[in-house]
Amino acid sequence: MLPQFQSADRAGSTLTIVEGMIGRKLGFDFYFDQLLPSHTPPRAGGEPTGYLVNQPNHAPGDTQVTLDTGTGEIVVGDLFTVAGTTQQFVVTAVNGSTIDYAPKAPDAFADNATVTFVGDHAVNLAFHRDAIGLAVRSLQQNELELELGGRSMVMVDPVSQIPLRLEVTREYKRVRWAVDCLWGVGAVRPDCMARVIG
Repeated sequence: MLPQFQSADRAGSTLTIVEGMIGRKLGFDFYFDQLLPSHTPPRAGGEPTGYLVNQPNHAPGDTQVTLDTGTGEIVVGDLFTVAGTTQQFVVTAVNGSTIDYAPKAPDAFADNATVTFVGDHAVNLAFHRDAIGLAVRSLQQNELELELGGRSMVMVDPVSQIPLRLEVTREYKRVRWAVDCLWGVGAVRPDCMARVIG
């Protein structure tokens, strides 16, 4: 219901009103993914609640804090805020009553400050195109394949431009067609990604 999205005079387009599509707004291309995961991990004792900071020497720039008094299991990926700060943090590791988090704390957490965890949520993402890297390598035929009667060729998918290997082999009185790909993906610049609650 933001006017920058629904009002044609502010959005500069009638696309949202007429077609129900958001398109490109405020510097972001909006996409819908029906397979979007949810952060709903199995927990012992329910969702975390009632936790307090138990560290009088916490300092700006820290990425670790000790907690106490709370109930419910804290797991990697949980989001939380600390009273007295506006930054939201994500749990990166849990070791007993001590948790590691990111990003670095901009301010010191006060001892006994209330720690509020965000409940289970859909993991919407906003990210720069350089935040995630994809590496793909062509798979070539080797001499052993030829000796065993296999034949393969590299073809490029016309939509994604990803190279695929097509392998044709004769086995058990039938012809087997197999397509495979060698690839990997990683968060190259995690500081250029943000999880959007919703």
